[in-house]
Amino acid sequence: MKKFLYTILALLLIGLLTTYLILFTEWGNKIIASYIEKKINPNERYLNVKAFKLRFNSLDFKAQANDDSILILKGDFSLLKQSVDLNYHIDIKNLRSFKEWIPYPLRGAIITSGNIKGHRKALLIQGVSNVAQSHTAYNALLDDFKLSHLNLNAQDANLEDLLYLFNRPAYANARVSLQADFNSLKPLEGHLILTANNALINNALINQIFHLNLKDTLVFNLSHSSDFKENKAISDTTLTSPLANFTALKSEYLFSALKLNAPYTLEIPNLTKFQNITNHPLKGSLTLKGAIEQSPKFLKVSGHSNLLDGTLDFTLLNKDLKGRFSNISTLKALDLFNYPKFFQSVADANLDYDLSAKQGVLKAHLKNARFLKNSFSDFLYSISKFDITKEIYNDVNLVSQINQQRLLSNLSLKSPKTQLKIHNGLLDLNTKQIDMLMDAEILKFIFKLKLQGNMHQPKFSLILNEKAIQQNLQQGLKEILKNDTLKKGLDHLLKDDKLKEKLEKGLKGLF
Repeated sequence: MKKFLYTILALLLIGLLTTYLILFTEWGNKIIASYIEKKINPNERYLNVKAFKLRFNSLDFKAQANDDSILILKGDFSLLKQSVDLNYHIDIKNLRSFKEWIPYPLRGAIITSGNIKGHRKALLIQGVSNVAQSHTAYNALLDDFKLSHLNLNAQDANLEDLLYLFNRPAYANARVSLQADFNSLKPLEGHLILTANNALINNALINQIFHLNLKDTLVFNLSHSSDFKENKAISDTTLTSPLANFTALKSEYLFSALKLNAPYTLEIPNLTKFQNITNHPLKGSLTLKGAIEQSPKFLKVSGHSNLLDGTLDFTLLNKDLKGRFSNISTLKALDLFNYPKFFQSVADANLDYDLSAKQGVLKAHLKNARFLKNSFSDFLYSISKFDITKEIYNDVNLVSQINQQRLLSNLSLKSPKTQLKIHNGLLDLNTKQIDMLMDAEILKFIFKLKLQGNMHQPKFSLILNEKAIQQNLQQGLKEILKNDTLKKGLDHLLKDDKLKEKLEKGLKGLF
């Protein structure tokens, strides 16, 4: 029995001695350092342990990466008490080098230092960092190595550097402040506030990405707050600028479905300032209210606006835009787009448009329509002595095929005294040129009218082909034959072939 006890005691002493030799001697520390390197560098040697010195009550650790990134831990460390009081310093030259350990493709440099103090059930981490040229302070409390509380305060971070850090283009630059307070990361519970003041848009990059023509300096302010609870975030976002004001209050993001639902309001007080964005002068103001829905598979934006004495309702689903205009004033629409005010009506219209291909169809029905006095009405009066501005059209249909900046349109208007039709009339919004052929009938006088040139000052030309001349001649004869006296006289004249031939030539000459 004594031999057995001696054997157990000897084995225990050998175990303790071995543990001591491995953990607390220079020889043993080299073995541990080599093990750490192998675990960190399974495929290629990237991180080198420069120093590893573990004693009963202290730890001195230093590791260096191939790009000169450094990790230093130094201070009190007790295995028996399972407590630490360590100072740390981390200097990462390029986060991209740590892609095997960081799930998101980060890049750029970061320096942080601080203190780790406590024991397994209550471990407090306090530190500071200069991430994105900011003044950042943070503290975290861990219970059994699980986060129980995190507080982060970052002031004056450079937005350009933050975007670079997260591998995103530098859309804008500003000083950003962030305050966050979390009680849990899984599930995420806490509160976050983000602000950016006097942010400056990067016009060159925005123009390149979105094919715009921004020239003026664009500045905006951003305010955002989120409450995280029950696996979702409830957020308020406000963005203000001289161009537009955007608010999204009580938006909801579900982490389980990766789905966003954000009611929004967009106010544009002066559309004139959007000329560099739309490449076309606009007038007036616009207010949109709607909702944004986003998930990994789709983006849906819906909206409503009271405008042009009517309403606009639209839905954007990924790249497909569908819009409906109800009871809008075409006169105000022409004024909005800074086009000549030549036509007045109340219109209903449907738009189907592919934002990616920049192609679509516009279908409109107009009522209570009439022409206003302009060069078109003046030209018609000069050839027909008929004032078309007095005509009311209640059956007007327009169908336009949209391809990039070119519109091919079919238009038909009908009133008791007139009928006008255009087939495949061309309007080029880029060059502001039109090329249209109109079939017209005014007081049963049939002709064609060519409209060409600048859309603001088009040129008109009258076309009378042989068919139109014959139709007008026949119609004129019908009117003559309604009078019995004239009919008898005409019958007598037409018995003479020579007079008949001269009469036909004379009638054709009138047209």
